[in-house]
Amino acid sequence: MHADLRLGRERVNMVKSIYAKEDRAFESEWREEGLLLWEQQ
Repeated sequence: MHADLRLGRERVNMVKSIYAKEDRAFESEWREEGLLLWEQQ
């Protein structure tokens, strides 16, 4: 959780991630599947 995060005029608690990342290869797998939103343009 990102506790007490400022979002516009509001302060909210935001979920950072809902996925377990036990395998270090998750990022390359997500990249291959197009799941990294910050890389989509």
